[in-house]
Amino acid sequence: MKKFFSLLVCIAVLLFGCASGMQQKMAENATPEPVESQVQESSELLLPNPEEPQEESSSITLVPDFRASATTNTERICDTIDDTVLFTKQIQETSFLLPAVTETELQINTVLQERREESDAEAAKLSSLASDTYHTLLADDEMLNFYGYSYYTLDAITRLDGIAFSMTTYFSSYTGGAHPNNVQEAFNFSLEDGDRLSLEEVLQPKGTRALEFMILERLQEKADGFGLFPEYESVVAERFQPDALCTQTDFWYFSNTGLVVFFNPYDISPYAAGVVKIEFPYEDLEGILKPEYFPAAADPAAKAAAPVLSFPANMNPEQYQTVEYVEAATNDSNVTFAMYGSDTVYNLSLSLVDWVEEQPFLRQSIYAANYLSDSNLVVIQADAAVERGNICMQYDSGNGITQSVYFGLAYEDGAYHWITE
Repeated sequence: MKKFFSLLVCIAVLLFGCASGMQQKMAENATPEPVESQVQESSELLLPNPEEPQEESSSITLVPDFRASATTNTERICDTIDDTVLFTKQIQETSFLLPAVTETELQINTVLQERREESDAEAAKLSSLASDTYHTLLADDEMLNFYGYSYYTLDAITRLDGIAFSMTTYFSSYTGGAHPNNVQEAFNFSLEDGDRLSLEEVLQPKGTRALEFMILERLQEKADGFGLFPEYESVVAERFQPDALCTQTDFWYFSNTGLVVFFNPYDISPYAAGVVKIEFPYEDLEGILKPEYFPAAADPAAKAAAPVLSFPANMNPEQYQTVEYVEAATNDSNVTFAMYGSDTVYNLSLSLVDWVEEQPFLRQSIYAANYLSDSNLVVIQADAAVERGNICMQYDSGNGITQSVYFGLAYEDGAYHWITE
């Protein structure tokens, strides 16, 4: 069902200086000089893309003092002589905010930071390997066989409701060959003490005895879709038999709709099957999951308005409880805009997309947060659209339904104009 959402649009000419950081850019643009006849202030209506599937969830609960958000940092290493791109690193950094209990906040962020440091170390090795490989091929006049190495991570906040904080990190590395190497890892934290949760801690005794059988049963139902290796049952037993659950922290997570277990490529099935996920809805986990880990239900009547987008980004940071700066520009054609909530929305994400035959394809995730309200300001520098909306905004207005809007800023007739899909 189509719904209208208000979008506050302030369009003016924004002159970019040579500031080194987003905060300096914002300060310089706090009072932009308008160009006569090119300044517009208007309100427009945005429609969710009618072709975008809508996903229902059963648990959206806001605890104002809890917040998590993720931003993406991209770095490219080029050859100093011929400017060939040797290595691309794109690391997504998720931060957890709990100012009322700083010990819990620190404990969770320490775990996430330690994992990012491992990623940075792995990326540094691949960067060095890329340079060595390229110059070896160059010396042998075979550089056409070099396609550049890469290391990517993508975080997804899957649940944060004051009971638990769950997220997944998708790791992808490419060093030549037919395809990249892809794996996923999950992180689940108790917001009572900040400890990383194991499956044994969240399941009732009946659940610890039944989980392995439940997984095998669901895998057999899905087997025709991707094929299972002959030894898949032993992999399931190794990870999810009752004696293994006390240390099982990596291969499961809470979503807003259920408990998910997963297997990486080559664990139990071929690479083409991707990450195999099995979700057990909360309504099916009575007697299995401990009662304290069931989320509260969503309000089906909630109809929060879409986040407000403001260009230029001349907002006053002192008016907001949190201010985040996101640098997601990948070329020289970029603009800086601000985003905040008029109402509170949940499970917000922004992604750069490419349009191929009228279909959007994810190019880069640039920002995600478990919620956005009128006390949260996000200042984003991103590529400007040329012909159509190249940024996808997804959010939940509080009723458990994901809305999608495609937008961008294009430069035309001496001024920037909003583009919406």
